[in-house]
This record gives sequence, C-alpha cells and structure tokens, in this order.
Amino acid sequence: MRIGQLANAAGVSVQAIRLYERRGLLPQPKRSGAGYRIYGAADLDILLALRKCQRLGLTLAETRTVLALFAVPDAKGRAAPYGPGDQRCLEAVVEIGRRHLAATDARIEGLVAIRAELAETLGDIGRRLSSAAPLDSMPR
Repeated sequence: MRIGQLANAAGVSVQAIRLYERRGLLPQPKRSGAGYRIYGAADLDILLALRKCQRLGLTLAETRTVLALFAVPDAKGRAAPYGPGDQRCLEAVVEIGRRHLAATDARIEGLVAIRAELAETLGDIGRRLSSAAPLDSMPR
C-alpha cells in the first residue's frame, strides 16, 4: 500500500508517517519504480502499536524501546531481537509498562496533593472574603 492508504488505515496523517520514519520509529519503506513509498501489513502493525504507546502516555524513549523489541531495527541497523508474539518480547514490554504505570501513579499522587492544596487555599480566600466588610462600607 502507498503512504496515503497506510495513513488512512492507521488513522494518522501522511506527515506523521514521514516524521516516524525520520525519527526511526518506522522502518524506511521500499520504493516503487516510480519512487512511491510502498508499505506492508507489518508497517500498519507498527503504526498501530506506536499510536497505542502514545495513547498510554509512553515517552518517546519508551515507545522506541517497545518498537525496537519486535519491529524496528535499532540505530545501528540491527534487526529487532524478537517477534511480536515472542514470550521474551512480551515480558520486556510488560516491564516497561509496569515502570510507566508506577510513574503514572506517582504523577496522580502529586496532582491529588496539588488539588487538595488548591482547594484549601481557595477555601481560605473564600472565608476571608465572606468575613470581610463590604468595600462600600469601609471608611474613605
């Protein structure tokens, strides 16, 4: 399939595909005789995995690691060490996911603390406002 077809199938833009190729997240495609990029089903699988990583909030480095485990050659051109269903690949992906989940939980705890402090501050200000004399009754 050509780049527009791949973009439609994956729900991304053509520009996103080109960006992923430049960043090494998607392998460089084969070219037709006329120079068009030609993609296969594996490229669609990679794009769908990439989008899932993004939805889950994985960092670019985490996403690159996940893809390098089963789909995308590393920076030195070495093939991915595992296939998509390989047990070791899945174990490595689970470990990355667990670390990301722990980091997400820590961020949530921080946000809950910030929310509590903000609510307390707003409550303090509200109490001050309600106990203060109206501005038009203050001496001039």
